[in-house]
Amino acid sequence: MRALTVRDFLRCMAALAVGGLASPARAGHGDTEVPPSMRRFAGKVMALGAPDAKGDVYTFKATAQEEAVPPLIALRKADAIAKAEFVVAEVKSWRVTFLTGELLGAAYHVADNTANEVTVVDLYKHGPLNGLKVGDLFFVEEIYFQGRD
Repeated sequence: MRALTVRDFLRCMAALAVGGLASPARAGHGDTEVPPSMRRFAGKVMALGAPDAKGDVYTFKATAQEEAVPPLIALRKADAIAKAEFVVAEVKSWRVTFLTGELLGAAYHVADNTANEVTVVDLYKHGPLNGLKVGDLFFVEEIYFQGRD
């Protein structure tokens, strides 16, 4: 059996969005409604950032594979699209969720990003990124953190 690529995953998600299910299905992040126009990117971990003083990792280098919804070209710089990079601070305050590896399903809040580096904070209480590996896949979505009681 071969591993599911980001492209295969996105094709499956697109098929489901166009009526691939006989009835609506809900899974995942509680009662979060995801509007169809919400921006999201698939990505791949290319390197791990340096650990902090306690030995915990909160930064990783990434490549943005492709936008998972039709691109909003006016909001992105054309050179960033061509190079599979983020625009600086483009995904700040978004949610990143890991799709493979030891952190499968773990979500983090993006504190900041450069063209190819993402720094997170653990607002969802999943711990540091210590289990992250080069090659792990993720989605970064325009879902902002909301404090919970």
